[in-house]
Amino acid sequence: MTSGKTVKSEYDKMVEFGQKYTDAWNSKVPQKMASFYAEDRILTVNNEIPAVGRKQLAETFRITIYDCE
Repeated sequence: MTSGKTVKSEYDKMVEFGQKYTDAWNSKVPQKMASFYAEDRILTVNNEIPAVGRKQLAETFRITIYDCE
């Protein structure tokens, strides 16, 4: 007997994650974009100084957004 809940496939989960990430990027809100990364994440964009943690990631995304406009 099933509980009526739909079980999402791994593919569906990846698609949903990709859509949420895309929505965060398109929002141009750096904090939303950074929320997809671990607090201790290190990310280097365009060979610049690495950003460490969500706060620095958000700042890196902010700079990247305005450089692209």
